[in-house]
Amino acid sequence: MSGRAVDGAWFNINAGAAQLLAVQTSEQVCGRVPEVLALVRAYLPPEDPRRIAVERRFGTAHDLRSSDLAESDRHLLMVALHGAYFQEAVENGRVRRFRNVLLGTFLVLVMLVGGVVAAGMYWPQVVPLCFPSGEGLMCPTGPHRSATGGDVPLVALLGLVGAAFSAVRTLRVPLELPTRYSLTVPLVLLKVSMGAATAIFGLVALGLSALSEVNSQAALLFGAVLLGYGQQLLTGPLDRRVGGLLRSASPETAANAPDQRPMIT
Repeated sequence: MSGRAVDGAWFNINAGAAQLLAVQTSEQVCGRVPEVLALVRAYLPPEDPRRIAVERRFGTAHDLRSSDLAESDRHLLMVALHGAYFQEAVENGRVRRFRNVLLGTFLVLVMLVGGVVAAGMYWPQVVPLCFPSGEGLMCPTGPHRSATGGDVPLVALLGLVGAAFSAVRTLRVPLELPTRYSLTVPLVLLKVSMGAATAIFGLVALGLSALSEVNSQAALLFGAVLLGYGQQLLTGPLDRRVGGLLRSASPETAANAPDQRPMIT
């Protein structure tokens, strides 16, 4: 469930792929030099001595002949490839753990919001979402003498809608980078559940504030949508965190900055 077994399997496969360099023919090793260079540049920072040594020895890997390959070159390629695969495993492990945190938070929010919605359906007075309006109350479901069981579910639904509009921003290019784990679905799930929570508790907070009267049902419904969209203020930092993790774990982005990928030996 957590994905640790998948990471372990990939680490063993990659370790075997690196060990093959010791037994492959010189022609086969020469053919793998571009692969090693690409992985080293993707996962090892520029100041890593293994990356420096590989780039200095093989450069762009053009016009490389099997007769030019020394035994020490095999060892250099193996060490560099082991380091790149290890760093890849570290970065993918960070993505996996963050994915698990997102899913765990989503499940907690679902249970919390589900409990509040159930309480509001059976005991409408427990979750006050109605505002004074003339001689009665203006509720999300319309003008009534008292709160109804449909108020909380309706507000939660509108919060989901508002959060869904915000979640469209999540479907960006950084989230489409090829990585072992996807964070798009967990992040969207967290946003929509957070939207329902912010809509419900936001209206409750407004009811407890100095807001005196609300004479329009449309204003209440629109406010619920806005509060659902407003969850972006809470989850916005997660977008940046997700983008950074995926860029670090993707083989398509180079390890250019020392602070992006800490050097691990």
